[in-house]
Amino acid sequence: DVYSDARAQRTMSHIAMIFGLAPALAPVVGGLILAAGGWRDIFWFLTGLGIVLLALVVFCMPETHPPELRPRLQIRTLARGVGGVLGDRSGRRLAFTAMFNNAGMFLYISSAPMFVVNLLGLGESDFWVLFVPLISGMVVGSWVSGRLAGRMKGSRLASLGYRISLVAAVVNVGFTLLPATRALPWAVLPLPFLTFGIALAFPILTLAMLDLFPSLRGSASSVQNFVALLANALIAGILAPLLAFSMTSLALGSLVLMTAAWLLWRRHLAVTTIEPHGSPDAAAYEP
Repeated sequence: DVYSDARAQRTMSHIAMIFGLAPALAPVVGGLILAAGGWRDIFWFLTGLGIVLLALVVFCMPETHPPELRPRLQIRTLARGVGGVLGDRSGRRLAFTAMFNNAGMFLYISSAPMFVVNLLGLGESDFWVLFVPLISGMVVGSWVSGRLAGRMKGSRLASLGYRISLVAAVVNVGFTLLPATRALPWAVLPLPFLTFGIALAFPILTLAMLDLFPSLRGSASSVQNFVALLANALIAGILAPLLAFSMTSLALGSLVLMTAAWLLWRRHLAVTTIEPHGSPDAAAYEP
């Protein structure tokens, strides 16, 4: 909410790079805690982490919203804002586009125990085999997205990201169908290309959602993240256990999710002109 145009895209790309590191660090830290203590220590660690984050937000994070524009904290006002976002067809479409965009990667993240241990036959200390390819593609893609900010139209950059992800998802399915490519490194080779494309599109989707609602950006961000997190919970609790019995079913599931994101994005471009922040540079985001 502080920056606009290309600078906003670059900043969002940097945030995405940091987001990408979390799934890579989490299994490593969790494994160390589990080895040093027990599974209950993981929850004590999370409690301590939550307290630290709360302190950082309260004492170290400045408020960027101007005082004269801050609404009163009222449930009715918040509900009206969220309802306005959910009631907008383009807002719902972008929220679900972002949801499916991340779901193609999160399916593999939530299936990591089955993929690494059951399908690859590795141990609990070998999760890096999956997470390094996934996160390396995410980090590099976020960096490239930031570098291309202002040099390529946002809509074209996101569309390019979807093409890369879809090609990688199709190749991934093909590898799982051949016995010779079901082992390492082939089993994870397409994954960094999948997440590279996802990372190219992520900042564009986020900014497009915010720019649809210039006076309700908090509500727009809340809706987009709520839909994505709810989908992640359903993927981890339902979809991953159903599909993680084979590499082919996982690859097909990821392909279906990425295809849904791509189709929704194409539909959005067909009916909407993305104008970030109402700026003169808005043409850079037009289809």
